[in-house]
Amino acid sequence: MLLPLLASCWWLEAEPGPGEWRHEDGTRGDFQEHHAASLYEQGGYGQLIMECGQGPIYFTISSGREVFLDTPERQPLRYRLDGNPPVAVLAHSTGAYLWLRDTATATGEDPMVARIASARTFTVRIDWTPGDRQLMRFDVSRAAAAVARLRQSCAARR
Repeated sequence: MLLPLLASCWWLEAEPGPGEWRHEDGTRGDFQEHHAASLYEQGGYGQLIMECGQGPIYFTISSGREVFLDTPERQPLRYRLDGNPPVAVLAHSTGAYLWLRDTATATGEDPMVARIASARTFTVRIDWTPGDRQLMRFDVSRAAAAVARLRQSCAARR
C-alpha cells in the first residue's frame, strides 16, 4: 500500500549516471507549461539545463556555486565541443547561472542546443577572476535524445 506512494518520492531516485539527462515536465507559477532536461557535470555540481515552455529551447549552465549577484555581469568563458578548438565568449552571469546569449533579446532556439546535441563531450572554463577559474566537463553523448524529447514536448504544446 505504501509502495506506490514511496515510488513517486524524488528523494528515492537514483543518482543519474554519466550522460544521463533528468527530465521535468510541469507548470510554472502562472500555470505556463514548462519542460526541462538537465545534466550534471562529471564529478561536480554544475549542470547543463535546456528548457522550453510554449516556445523554443533555450540553454543555461548552472555553475553549482553559491555566488549570487544583484544584476547579471559578463564573464569570460571558454567552451569546447569534442576535440574542436576552444571558443571564447563573454557569458551573461549571475554567478550561479550562465547564458551564452542575451535572453532578453534572443529569439528562436539557442544555437548551442543543436551543437551540444551532435557532440559527445562539452567542456566549459569560466574565469570568475584572474585567480578563480572553474572547469566543468559534461558527457553529452546522449544529448540528442534529450533535445528530441524537449522539441516534441514544446512543439506539441504550441
